Amino acid sequence: MTQALPLDGFRIVDYSHFLAGPFLSRCLAAMGAEVIKVERPKAGDAGRAHPYFIKGQSGYYIQQNMGKEGLCVNLKDPRGLDLMHKLTDSADVFVEN
Repeated sequence: MTQALPLDGFRIVDYSHFLAGPFLSRCLAAMGAEVIKVERPKAGDAGRAHPYFIKGQSGYYIQQNMGKEGLCVNLKDPRGLDLMHKLTDSADVFVEN
């Protein structure tokens, strides 16, 4: 029988980028929280451009965002803004930096 992790059942919406926010939400994911990483269209998280690259992807980005679900949302589109409101309404924590 596996033991539940301390944050099982918690939902985190992560709209952070580069280091502090992604590291925090990575720790929350490791403790069992559901973490939804939300990125901007085209640009995404600035960490995606940080070396060193592994098969075309930033190793830094992969490491900081493991255990998270990913989503791209255009907040300038009313549908994207509505989706973000629904996500944050369903979340226990919203992370941004």
